[in-house]
Amino acid sequence: MTKRRFLLMFMLVFALIFARYCYFGFEYYPQLDDYIQYHNYTSRGLGYAELISALGLLSVRPLAGLADIFVWSNFFPVMIVAVAAISALFAASACLFYDVFRRRFGTGSLFFVVYALLPLAIEGTYWVSASSRVVVGLFFTSLALWLFEKWCCGGKKRDAAFCAAAQLLAFGFYEQTIVLSFASVLIFGVLNFKPQRKRALLSLCGFANLAIYAVFTRIFSDSSLYGSRMTIANPLSAWYYKEKLPEVLSQLKSAFLGGGFYTLVKGAYRGAKIFAAQPNFIYAIAVLALCVALFIAAKRRDEESESADTRLKPRAALIVGVLLALAPTAPFFLIGETWFSLRGTVMSLCGIALIADTLLRFIPLKKLTAAITAAAALICCVASVSEIDDYRETTANDMAIVALLAETLPRGGGEIAVLNVEPSYLGNQNYYYHEHIHGITESGWALHGGLEYLMGAENAPSVTPLPRHPMYSPWNRDTATLNNFDLIYLYIDGALTQIITEERSDGTTALFAGGEYVGYVWEEDGYGYLELESAATAAS
Repeated sequence: MTKRRFLLMFMLVFALIFARYCYFGFEYYPQLDDYIQYHNYTSRGLGYAELISALGLLSVRPLAGLADIFVWSNFFPVMIVAVAAISALFAASACLFYDVFRRRFGTGSLFFVVYALLPLAIEGTYWVSASSRVVVGLFFTSLALWLFEKWCCGGKKRDAAFCAAAQLLAFGFYEQTIVLSFASVLIFGVLNFKPQRKRALLSLCGFANLAIYAVFTRIFSDSSLYGSRMTIANPLSAWYYKEKLPEVLSQLKSAFLGGGFYTLVKGAYRGAKIFAAQPNFIYAIAVLALCVALFIAAKRRDEESESADTRLKPRAALIVGVLLALAPTAPFFLIGETWFSLRGTVMSLCGIALIADTLLRFIPLKKLTAAITAAAALICCVASVSEIDDYRETTANDMAIVALLAETLPRGGGEIAVLNVEPSYLGNQNYYYHEHIHGITESGWALHGGLEYLMGAENAPSVTPLPRHPMYSPWNRDTATLNNFDLIYLYIDGALTQIITEERSDGTTALFAGGEYVGYVWEEDGYGYLELESAATAAS
């Protein structure tokens, strides 16, 4: 692409990405870690060096941790500006990947839709605690690949130096970007090896960057923020093939196929219903205009590709697409803890988008490809409205509960448990999977983060939220059973009531509020369960 076309496409893709987040206004809805990373850390009165050391920010994802403090926290509480900046980086990465793929494979405009607009990716591109790692890492990954291709096509020595530097920067934001950046440059090094053997050897810089990253993080590993999660699974053990591998494959299937289908199909249905109930005609007109502009751009690209050197190379495109889609999932087959979230799918989208665009161009009526691209973009924008609505409702629920806790709970009350508090209060979420759009009531650390944000570090009580089924599991039983707490409260119908417990001979624990029996807690196989009396259950 020429510089002018690159800029125009960047502006169009950025507008489509960012517009999806603004259906309900120019506002961001904080989730989970956001309060901790972008407000609490920098409001504790610690110096930067002390804060970095105390949190172990240099041990893993060092650049992401530093950016939290020095960049993104400056936008709080107007985090929608940070979302705009991150969206610009995401749009830039889309254009950089596209420019490489188009020159190499003849890729078309559907790539932009699948890569940048799928609602499946919103967890990793909207939620700042995730996008500040995923998207920024992707930007440097795409920049490194673009510079590598430029170098192999006769670029200057500075392009080679900037390529190596961009790749090293990508390594500092997210584990998946380490794999994706390393693999993408190496793959294109192989593609360039025959025509540009000497220049293609730059692809080996990934090994040097890996060594630099490993040495740097090793120096600070004693204070690691994520170290406990980074144990390595033994692929030679029987356990690996009996439990580990099936679990990883199951989660990948749930995330990509389940998440992709429900966030798009159910999301589009719910998005249309939201528009009917709460119409935003400015949003509708803007999105329609942007989709028309995308149609025109796609039409022109298709017409140009018929006579340009960038003809479709389907076999190479499909092979590279599969490799780029699979590469970011590789770490999950190796690390001990199996937890693949929806944000983990974002790194694979450059490969998936390349595959989708290549397959689209096989349809008999090639004149329809531009219309299909524009229609797909419109559907994605409609579906995204429902995802953002869920984030909005979750934030409102979070703040209501935190305000109630701050008003009711005593200061200095020791360890406090709040029963009947659920991770999510969404009535009809697009896709229930892991922590996707969970509130700060999901865990004690997240809830404490919200309380510290509202009350200050010196006033925030230590509160553990305990849901009904299960209330706790064998993994947190030692800290979540009721005898671990100094005070116990029950959350029902938007109100808190202090609870007195009484151990029974059958092993259950009876709950009383104001002398009245309200329910009991029982345990089976290390799992705790809360049963409320019918009146209390109806009220909750």
